[in-house]
Amino acid sequence: MEKPYETYNIFREKAKIQTINTGELMHVKIRPLKIEDALISYKWRNNPKIWEYTYNRPDKEITSEIEIQWLKRVLKKPDEKRFAIIADGKYVGNTQLTNITNEYAVLHIFIGETDYWGKNVASEAVALLIEYAKNELNLSEIYLEVNNGNKSAINLYKKLKFEFIPFKTRTNWQIMYRNLLMSSFPPPERDNWGFLYEIFS
Repeated sequence: MEKPYETYNIFREKAKIQTINTGELMHVKIRPLKIEDALISYKWRNNPKIWEYTYNRPDKEITSEIEIQWLKRVLKKPDEKRFAIIADGKYVGNTQLTNITNEYAVLHIFIGETDYWGKNVASEAVALLIEYAKNELNLSEIYLEVNNGNKSAINLYKKLKFEFIPFKTRTNWQIMYRNLLMSSFPPPERDNWGFLYEIFS
């Protein structure tokens, strides 16, 4: 049985960041997504600005009921762990690990409250999720896909020691990799990257 997320909290009381615009200290944590989060997150689904650099995006207006039913479905998936991002007590976005195996997972993140863009909230949330993947799931690898035009996201991932790998599935997109067992490493060299086709295609 998974322990209450508050005990993760998530491993770092030092999860306080200096915001770029105000200079105020902001406390960032992640907790498991709850069904009632849909009453906020459905609004984000209808903001095209949020999905500018994502591959999958809503193709219709999302209502709270649609979001609730979607959350009920995905929260049951055994190979996914989905979290709410909380900044100074406010729910501002989602981050998740999908395609979880005994070895690796795929990382996703978005900040739905645009007032929190550019304030290092995403960077802190990803750092917390990495620690969760390593310390709670005992994973050794994390992958993600990023749009070439999303320079801020690329810089964020590089800061957190993600590296590009020599494998692509879609035009204008690249896959990045983070080894959780070493702090400094070369991108992995493999003869067969075929398993990534199933994830990113």
